[in-house]
Amino acid sequence: MADVRIIPTQDFDGYPDGINKRSFQAGVEATVSEGYAKLLTGKGVAVRKAPKASPDKK
Repeated sequence: MADVRIIPTQDFDGYPDGINKRSFQAGVEATVSEGYAKLLTGKGVAVRKAPKASPDKK
């Protein structure tokens, strides 16, 4: 699965790989797996970061 960028809405500790503990801070961008991003956004503790717009597209 591809990695995606998220922005947590609150501080929390999580286990994105199921083994290692990782601290997430509100407002600080983080990269996680697609599956973990779905879990976090579903629980309302993070939002997906919008992809950067291409300079060619308007």
